[in-house]
Amino acid sequence: MSDELVVVVGLGEVGKPLLNLLSRSHECVGVDIQPVEIARPCSVLHICIPFGRKDFVEITCSYVAKYRPRYCVVNSTVAPGTTRAIAKRSGAAVAYSPVRGKHAKMEADMLRYCKFVGADDFQTTEAIIQHFAAAGFRTARFRNAEIGELAKLLETTWLGVLVGWAQEVERLAQERGATYDEVNAYIDEVDFLPHVFPGLIGGHCVMPNIDILRSQVNSEFLDAIVRSNALKAESLKTLAVTTEA
Repeated sequence: MSDELVVVVGLGEVGKPLLNLLSRSHECVGVDIQPVEIARPCSVLHICIPFGRKDFVEITCSYVAKYRPRYCVVNSTVAPGTTRAIAKRSGAAVAYSPVRGKHAKMEADMLRYCKFVGADDFQTTEAIIQHFAAAGFRTARFRNAEIGELAKLLETTWLGVLVGWAQEVERLAQERGATYDEVNAYIDEVDFLPHVFPGLIGGHCVMPNIDILRSQVNSEFLDAIVRSNALKAESLKTLAVTTEA
């Protein structure tokens, strides 16, 4: 057990498993809705709160001011430039380190995938790399935080691209009197093509993350995914009404 005091803010689907894993090697304090007082400045402050709020940077900076960490790590999915904005406003050493994994087995997946770390200075990146490695994480580096912020958004958007295309395949098939399964039986046999179902893209990762990207860039490609998913939602609504009748 190291003598580092680690604070994890946000004990949801990301923060709670992260706290559990870090507690194996560090003295940790979890902070959620209720504020928690600590006796000394912390070594590392982990931010795991949702980005959806417009005051994300302000809230994060308030935690930095309260807990006075040597380093702050943003684990939340955020818009490119957010980590740099926090560092500039707070004056702290801030790194970005996105999380990957399925919520049902997040602890195992956090250890399965490399914990990438990126900051605007080498020292901060290396310090957080060592911090995660001490807790048993496999680690890798981003050249800077913005590359990591973009990579995280593009990773989840990749699934949206696949499902959006499957939705379009389903519509094209139906226009010609076929079903998705009939058309896909031919495609699905090719090993190197991904297997995707044309369902509605729900949840709180893929579409919200596409919205974050669309707030930063103009992309007809991203717009097409949003339109496709809206068409799928409308078709399911129509089907439900028809079935009830």
